[in-house]
Amino acid sequence: MTDFKGFEEALSNERFGAYLESCEGDRAKALALYGLNARVSASLYVPIQVLEVTLRNRFHHHLSETYGECWYERGGVITHVFQRQKISDALAGLAMEKRPIEPGRVVASLTLGFWTACVSGPYEDTLWRRGGLAKAFMKSGEKPQRKKVMRLVTPIRKLRNRIAHHEPILYWDLAKHHRNIFTLTDWLMPVAAEWAKAESTFETFYDEEFSNLMLKPADRA
Repeated sequence: MTDFKGFEEALSNERFGAYLESCEGDRAKALALYGLNARVSASLYVPIQVLEVTLRNRFHHHLSETYGECWYERGGVITHVFQRQKISDALAGLAMEKRPIEPGRVVASLTLGFWTACVSGPYEDTLWRRGGLAKAFMKSGEKPQRKKVMRLVTPIRKLRNRIAHHEPILYWDLAKHHRNIFTLTDWLMPVAAEWAKAESTFETFYDEEFSNLMLKPADRA
């Protein structure tokens, strides 16, 4: 069996060390755990992608209805400094690539962090109520409250970033976040959640014994 000698150097001792520590110094088990982390991360990609794309498109639709298609350029709509910077970066990036400065392209260039901030506390009376973001959620019956949406989407954003940066995620409560991804997507657009569930492979890697493979720290996000 190939032992992939020297592979740790490709990962860096610091990164591989987390897996090695979790496996009490057993290198073979640590390599297997690293592979599992990579596969589980990949299995969450489609559900997170569908949520992110659905969220930004639903938000863009309702903000456009209230403020016009170029709502991101309208004064007083987006007020957080970091969000204003993200908009500037998106516009500059499109200009540098000599691509048309169109609303759809700008919206697609904005990060999940940008969209998450749109449901933060300071926007309760503006974007959420008057701006129409509350209406972006198609959930039948009682609509979700902004605080509830923020509480669910914030850790998903953090999980998405850890996956994007190839960080360990096995110590997270992945089953909970997997459910929350579909809950949010279903609130936004049920058919999108149905499609993502059909494509998701997460259950392939998750079972009742999965918790035994979690990495340290023990605190579950």
